[in-house]
Amino acid sequence: MSAITRKCKCRKKTMSQEGYLYEVKRLAEDALLQANAVTLCERHKDVLLHNGDSKAENVAYNLASIWVTDEVGPFMRVDLQDAIRSVLDRAAKDGCPECAGLKDS
Repeated sequence: MSAITRKCKCRKKTMSQEGYLYEVKRLAEDALLQANAVTLCERHKDVLLHNGDSKAENVAYNLASIWVTDEVGPFMRVDLQDAIRSVLDRAAKDGCPECAGLKDS
């Protein structure tokens, strides 16, 4: 079982596994967007574009670590790091595929 699939318990509150995974992914995306490691397509706001900036990626990891330290939520640092890697892996690297599909048609 990977670190990101653990159920979270924090201060007498229990978050569902689905809720936990959603929140971890959302925080990872927020950290990457704030660090400018990814951007949103101007036309397709649900498509993340990878900027290829390793310094910005490091800033995103640092932001996530600060958020965990400041108790922004009941999240494990390793889960946020895994989520950041996952979001970066899924982000489009050569422009928006949705826009490319529109040009091809």
